[in-house]
Amino acid sequence: MTDIDVGKNIADRVRRARAALSLTQEAVADRLHVSRSAVSDIEAGKRAVSATELVALADMFGQSLEQLLGLEETRVVDDEFMFRVSSAPVESRPALAAWVGLCEAYAWLEAELGEKRIEDLRPRTEPLDSFEVAAELAEEERSRLGLGPTPAHVLLGVLENRLGVKVFFRDLDEGLSGASVVSSRFGAAILVNGRHSPGRRAFTLAHEYFHLIARGPVVGVGRPGPLHWCDSAPATESKPKVEQLADAFAGRLLMPREPFIERLRWAMSRSGTVDERSIIGVARHFGVSVQAVFVQLAVQKLVPWSLAMDTYRAERVQESIAGAGPEMGLAPERFRRLVLIAYERGIVSRGKVAELLDVGYEDVGDEARRHGGGGADRGLSVTLPD
Repeated sequence: MTDIDVGKNIADRVRRARAALSLTQEAVADRLHVSRSAVSDIEAGKRAVSATELVALADMFGQSLEQLLGLEETRVVDDEFMFRVSSAPVESRPALAAWVGLCEAYAWLEAELGEKRIEDLRPRTEPLDSFEVAAELAEEERSRLGLGPTPAHVLLGVLENRLGVKVFFRDLDEGLSGASVVSSRFGAAILVNGRHSPGRRAFTLAHEYFHLIARGPVVGVGRPGPLHWCDSAPATESKPKVEQLADAFAGRLLMPREPFIERLRWAMSRSGTVDERSIIGVARHFGVSVQAVFVQLAVQKLVPWSLAMDTYRAERVQESIAGAGPEMGLAPERFRRLVLIAYERGIVSRGKVAELLDVGYEDVGDEARRHGGGGADRGLSVTLPD
């Protein structure tokens, strides 16, 4: 592949983008599979790079190739936001920066297509100090949003279409389960690790929703910042208090107490026990992971914490989970729909669609056809009621 000469402007952009994420030259070199001195030479304009390396650099810095080359304006991210990103684990910083770029593209598409949603978040500003308060907040939100007895099956659509939250599922490093941000430029957004199981993604979605609406101080922790991210540590009682509260909120939101107990009663045998197969069935009913059900059993004091965790880790239970087959999961649709509408209207190019949807250039046509594009000139005239 032909190498590309790196002029001073591009070299400066690479250096500034790396510094903005507090990435070392060694970290960039590891991603590019080159030496640290090679990165130093790129930033000094002394070394040519391949097109593949330029694409990798753009992806690493959360920019489009056009932005890195100076052909498109680079959006400026809030200093406070970048400060938070720079304190995230090194391996997670590029993913967080790329996510912000997608959120800004999302907001631009909404404006271009006249599809902007008015956010209906109702942040809680009172101090949060107990699991009971977190559970009460979950019940209030479930009732307000009309999520019904199995909220996991409808939460994603409500967040996207009613609350105006920008939701993305992206394949992330295993250490990052999700993130959320409230931005003055593009509003509220949630990022979920798409590598995780559907049930785990649903829990992360609810967990991050807590961080969007719990804007008041958390006793013993302080007031939250504009950006939150959550690692993939297993559920334990040693998590930071704010993460325990978010887990309590997510568990109660997705498994409301009365429907949860009723489902357990339905699954219980005549001997008064619930076997692992039945618990897997409860998890599928609520659209959550099996682990989340065991945690909820302990949180609601239906079984001791140690017994719930030991049972979940038991070999027979893990084998039953593995043999139960894939879970049914949802995927965010609103951003994809806006991108494809913009493509059909000639607002964005085929290459931009491939970039934004993370698909191959040759697959864009199939994506548009699945969306239903290509027939605008043969549309059916519909008269809607006033």
